[in-house]
Amino acid sequence: RDDVDAALCRLDTDRALGFSQVLDAQSDEDSQNFVSALDGIVTLAGPILTKTEVQAILALPAGDPQRQVFKSGATTGLTHGIMRTLAADGHDKSTWNIEQLIIDRDPAFGEDVSIPGDSGSVWVHTATLRPVALNHSGSRDANDNPTGETAWASLLEDVFAAMGVTL
Repeated sequence: RDDVDAALCRLDTDRALGFSQVLDAQSDEDSQNFVSALDGIVTLAGPILTKTEVQAILALPAGDPQRQVFKSGATTGLTHGIMRTLAADGHDKSTWNIEQLIIDRDPAFGEDVSIPGDSGSVWVHTATLRPVALNHSGSRDANDNPTGETAWASLLEDVFAAMGVTL
C-alpha cells in the first residue's frame, strides 16, 4: 500500500532464521566482526523497538553507543551501523508517507552498510538485540554522507502498521 518498500513472504534465505534469529559473522565472509560468536547465531529479543524508543535514542549525542545497530545482509553478511536520524525522504530523495531511518557506517568497523542484495534484512539494536527497521537501500555517495556509506530503512513499527501485520 502507498509507498512502503516491503513485501511479506516466507523467509527463505541463508541469513535470517525466522524472525527471532540471524546468522552472526561467518568465517568465509569478508566481515568477521561478530556480535556473539564467529560462525554463530544471534538470537533476537522482542518486541520490536518502537518509533518512540528510536526517537529517544536519536536524541542522545551522536557518539552514544545506544545508536549502534547491526544487520545480517544476504550480500554484505553481518554489518554494523549507527542510527543517524529519521527523515521524510528516502534514498532517491522522494518523500515517503512513513519516515525513513538513516543509518551510517560505523567507523569502528568500516564495513559496507548496505549494497544490492541486502534489501529485506532487519536492522537490530545492538544494546538490546531488538529488531528496529527493514533495510531497503544504500548509497556510497560522499555528498550524502561524508563519513561513508549510508543505508535507508523503514521502521518495523511503521511497516507493520501500514500493512496490518502483527507478530
